[in-house]
Formats: sequence, C-alpha cells, structure tokens
Amino acid sequence: MAPPGLAAWYRAQRTLQPAEAWATFRDWIDEANPRFQFSVARNLVAGAATPPAEIALAEIVRLEARGQMRRLLAPGTILCLPTTPFPAPRCGLPLSETSALRDRVICLCSHGGLTGVPHLSIPGATVGGLPVGLSILTARGADAMLVATARALAETG
Repeated sequence: MAPPGLAAWYRAQRTLQPAEAWATFRDWIDEANPRFQFSVARNLVAGAATPPAEIALAEIVRLEARGQMRRLLAPGTILCLPTTPFPAPRCGLPLSETSALRDRVICLCSHGGLTGVPHLSIPGATVGGLPVGLSILTARGADAMLVATARALAETG
C-alpha cells in the first residue's frame, strides 16, 4: 500500500496534523485561551514549533501518498485492512502505555489523514474477548459506495 513504508506516511502525518491544527486554531487559541487534554496541548505546541522545511517535506510525502492511493483505488475498488495492529487495549491504561499504542494505530491508519480517502471502521471480530475492527477504504469521492459496502457487510455479519 505504501511503497516507502507505512512509517514514512506516519512521520508525514505526525508532522502535518499538529502543524495544520495549530495553523487552523492559532487565533482562536490566542483569544480564548482554552484548556486542553495533555495530548492535545502537546500536539498543538509541537505543531507551532514545526519548522517550515519539515512541513514542506511532509507535504511532498502526502502528494506521493495521494497518488499511490489513486493508483490502488480505481473506481469500484475497496481496500480492507485491520483498523489496529492489535485487539482493543483495556480501559484505564497509563498514558505511557497508551501513547505507544496510539502511535502504532496512527502508523497503520496514517493513510486516512494523509491521503484523504474515505475510511470506515466496522466491528470485525474478537480476539481473546477483545474487539478487532476492520477498516474499509475506497477512492476519494466514492463515500456513498463505501457506506453501502459497510451496510452490506453489517447485514451479512
């Protein structure tokens, strides 16, 4: 799916997402001085400090990733993959554990934010009593087909 590897897409997504969030909400944050959850505040601070050269490189990776997904997802094509690389973690894990797990999930799912293709996650199965999701993706602009596919899968499951 990702010729340079999912890690390259992950790095680009982890660069662009906080930088674009900061650019989008900077004025509101300055005016309202809202309180944020630690992880949100940390990402906004990181976005504010991201050098323009890093953003430019990540934007190149995004363009390449979007081109790759256009090639993979011809009209009428659905791509399926696990939503997470592991079953759902238990509730109440310490931040130090959830951060590492979140990074692994974002790596696997970085295509969503980076490429802009429609992406749904539906219940897939259980492993050891813990839920596992199935992600289904399709081409940009084919959202209705993706929803119809998810409905059909739910009806047969």
